Amino acid sequence: MIAKTVLTTCLSLGIMSAHCFAYSREDVPAKVEISSTRDPELKSYRQMYKGLEAFDQYRQLAPAAMLKFILLPVDANTSLRDLNLRIASEQSSVPIAVDIDGSFVLPKIPKALDENADLLLNRKRGQFRWRPDIHSEGVPTDMRRLGDLRLECAIWWAVEYDDTPYDTRNLFRILGGACNSSLIVISFWSPRRLSAAYLVSKDRREKIEISKNGLQYIPPLYKKAWGDDALVEFEFLAVSEEPAGSK
Repeated sequence: MIAKTVLTTCLSLGIMSAHCFAYSREDVPAKVEISSTRDPELKSYRQMYKGLEAFDQYRQLAPAAMLKFILLPVDANTSLRDLNLRIASEQSSVPIAVDIDGSFVLPKIPKALDENADLLLNRKRGQFRWRPDIHSEGVPTDMRRLGDLRLECAIWWAVEYDDTPYDTRNLFRILGGACNSSLIVISFWSPRRLSAAYLVSKDRREKIEISKNGLQYIPPLYKKAWGDDALVEFEFLAVSEEPAGSK
């Protein structure tokens, strides 16, 4: 009997976490339930700029939305007050306004690319992570639009691509792309602990997977039968049902 050769890969996502998968020479892919909950730190301006380009390229996924990024504290006790963000190089420094919720709009500055500028935050490294933040108007607060999530994933992958090992990038390409394969399970953070989540569109309704702790949900980004206007509907646990110490 010939032993299978299995490659296992796992990524850290800013808007989500990633379950990993295994791929054997017998061409029978199987998901492996390994979760990474670490989010990426801010990248160089050149890498974040690729997220801006991905937003333009895939704008049709959420044509009425604008692109924001959001800073998320690693420790819930870390304050969002007085955050100072700038695009900085040896030649220039451009301040970026940060809202009280940690969100900001990153401008396109070709000169900053030429200067190999960095994104600098006035906090110690490791205190904050980032994610793209796409929200089309009119979507209720207890729902997410599928096209918005697809666009967030595309932006994330554009930024993270260069830091992803070559073998992993190539494997993702073979499988159809990081955001387009049923074998690459993308999970997004929920605003509150979930009891269930559903994908809904007109008269269609389908339950989708959530994590065991109820903090993440896994929309089928790859299912083209579900249009971009389909919505993920959340059912949150009641406060009385929250595990002790989870707040």
